[in-house]
Amino acid sequence: MYADGVLGEEGFQVKWSEKELESAYKVSIVMQRLSYMAMAELISIEHFSKMWGPAFVKAWVALEPYVHHKRHTNGEPLKLAEGAYSRNDFEKYAYYCMA
Repeated sequence: MYADGVLGEEGFQVKWSEKELESAYKVSIVMQRLSYMAMAELISIEHFSKMWGPAFVKAWVALEPYVHHKRHTNGEPLKLAEGAYSRNDFEKYAYYCMA
């Protein structure tokens, strides 16, 4: 579990260690970059999803609370539909792979 409490409310507390947060940062950047290449069709989105789709879905499920917290901290909306920007290709690609 990433945190206790509700994001943006008093009492919200991240439970991950500094090492886990550093790893989440690094993994989410790599996933964002690879997702960008797929979403921009610099690589075959279909072929890439067949090879790596489950890994992206699993990573998104694990890192979604971290990404939402990052967005909140940066003053961004939490959801893509509301204009969220941080790790947006990672989220889009993960949902593409879920379909």
